[in-house]
Amino acid sequence: MSWNDANLKPPTPGLGPDQPRPAPAPPPAASRRADPSTGYPVGPRWDDGLEHCWSLSQPHRSVGWALVMLITFAAIPVLVLAALWLLSLASNLVAVILGAVLTAFFLLRYLAEVVRALRGHRVSVVARAMASNRFLLATCALGGWAFLMAADAPGLGRAFTSGAALPPILDWSRFWAGEIADMALFDIPEALGWSGSPLAPRSRLAIAALGGFRLLFGLGVVELAARVWQRFVTGATFYATMPDAWGRCAADLDPQAEITWLGRVAPEPAVLACEVGDFVATFRKQAEGGGGAPLALDEREEA
Repeated sequence: MSWNDANLKPPTPGLGPDQPRPAPAPPPAASRRADPSTGYPVGPRWDDGLEHCWSLSQPHRSVGWALVMLITFAAIPVLVLAALWLLSLASNLVAVILGAVLTAFFLLRYLAEVVRALRGHRVSVVARAMASNRFLLATCALGGWAFLMAADAPGLGRAFTSGAALPPILDWSRFWAGEIADMALFDIPEALGWSGSPLAPRSRLAIAALGGFRLLFGLGVVELAARVWQRFVTGATFYATMPDAWGRCAADLDPQAEITWLGRVAPEPAVLACEVGDFVATFRKQAEGGGGAPLALDEREEA
């Protein structure tokens, strides 16, 4: 079927672009695919091969999931740091090498997930679901980075003590807690001299290491806040087949979230076609004149 003159006919005269038009007639009952026994719409099948529209949200606004995410955010770097610290008691060199490898791995994975998120629809919905859990990668890298800051040579611990003996882990914990408090309170505690740790960066390398610690912590906080905001406020709408939707839910960290099937995505059975020149010429008057403030052709193309 082609777009003939009747298809290209402009709207009814007298109706401007801002005026309401009659609502289209509802589709016939046969096209709604309702189950005759229940009256409900027929849902998607696992092997139907069709794209469907889904919505993932947290309708009950439960704070339980947010608390779990917050505890996870705080616990993961502590566990990574504790494991590497215990390993360093047996072999400091092995622990430093392992910490550097793990930190580099999680940082590279984080960057890869950021690239996936920027690519948007050009990656699978499962890959986008994994990319939405980036805060876990940032916190894992934070734990490894903190250990490298505190470890003895070839770690950076002595860069914070001017070459003196390394302090116990409790002093390092107070140092990290103070840095986190400074970031949360816009460095007000540091300006007031409220520092309970004897540690401080003594070289450019130590300053760079502290900057990396702050950067990783900030990334983790931003990623976690974005994750919570999307789940509780905006929700997530995506298009996927039934198997892809299952993979999206399996990769999600909230088993109590609600997934809603909004409908199937199907092309119109009738295909209308015409030459671009005819299409532009027919609707040029409506696009360039009339009410409202229509976009220029180049602006519409970018949109």
